[in-house]
Amino acid sequence: MVKTNICSIGGCGRKIHGRGWCDSHYRRWRIYGDPMLGQTRQGAVLEFLEEAKAYIGNECLIWPFYRDENGYARIGRGKIVHRIICEAMYGGPADGTSEVRHLCGNGNIGCVTPKHLIWGTSAENSSDMIGHGRSSRGQKHWRCKLTPSEVIEIRGLIGTKAHREIGDMFGVCGSTITAIKGRRAWAWL
Repeated sequence: MVKTNICSIGGCGRKIHGRGWCDSHYRRWRIYGDPMLGQTRQGAVLEFLEEAKAYIGNECLIWPFYRDENGYARIGRGKIVHRIICEAMYGGPADGTSEVRHLCGNGNIGCVTPKHLIWGTSAENSSDMIGHGRSSRGQKHWRCKLTPSEVIEIRGLIGTKAHREIGDMFGVCGSTITAIKGRRAWAWL
């Protein structure tokens, strides 16, 4: 077998960087798990953006290009696609409405459907997140140690025992019991 210093991807012709591929194919493999993924035809992003602006359907139109670590559609690393579409469809944000709300709740998977986007306040956007079941409060939080029924039981015990004692009963510290009492934790329950 003859060893070559050329990328093993057919037609590439660049020098090998790692695993028999050039630097570009190697980086694609590291990011996408396949050396052939991640290639975007020049102009494809702007074409899709124009198609998205003209889209009149009601199904979620998912952005097929770069998305940030939270799943939101981006052009490059800066411009947020749903903001671009919302501005194009409805104009700039009104006073006090600086955020784009996803009525479908699928902004985190890259939805850019114009019918699903409206301007709103931060409070409305947070309310949408809770309504769509995307918040990490309560048992959905990765560090949660209590269930809603235990919190209700704790509220019944407050005033009968010291917070540290109640905390020991449920495997949490006394400050957690104080936060539950003051409604700084589990306030919605």
